[in-house]
Amino acid sequence: MMKSGGEGFVFSGEDARKAASIVARFPEGRRRGAVVELLSMGQSLNQGWLSPQVLEHVAGLVALSASDVRDIASFYGRFNLEPAGQHVVQVCMGRSCRMRGADAIMQTCCEALGIEPGQTTPDGAVTLKRAFCLGGCSRAPVVDVDEDLHAPVSVQQVSDMLADLQKDGDA
Repeated sequence: MMKSGGEGFVFSGEDARKAASIVARFPEGRRRGAVVELLSMGQSLNQGWLSPQVLEHVAGLVALSASDVRDIASFYGRFNLEPAGQHVVQVCMGRSCRMRGADAIMQTCCEALGIEPGQTTPDGAVTLKRAFCLGGCSRAPVVDVDEDLHAPVSVQQVSDMLADLQKDGDA
């Protein structure tokens, strides 16, 4: 549960207890280690993105500036610093994936969705993102759909995945 509105964002109830327990695992001066887990919680409670209010709240919990927390969030492709579509498709563009066809996969995604990386479809259904490592180098190329890793994938498999999203009425 969260409290959100014009005045800000705060974890409340069970989520506040969980956040406090995450922060408590780290000694004073080392609470930066809790940021990624807190950002994950915040994003899941805030319609899939990290608003400035979420960043400020997390910063307050770990005694960092909101700018420092934003820098940490921007390092990880899984965090959305702008509102994201109902589905998020990430194509790994790391070296192993590119050597095994990631460029063609990204082109297929762009053509099928009618958008470029970093954009969301006009209906708000799908956000397409470039990722620079999804941790599946040995199984490249890798595509992540809504935090579900698919590897190795072919252009045809990605095309089918996107068609399934659209057929289900979700995209």
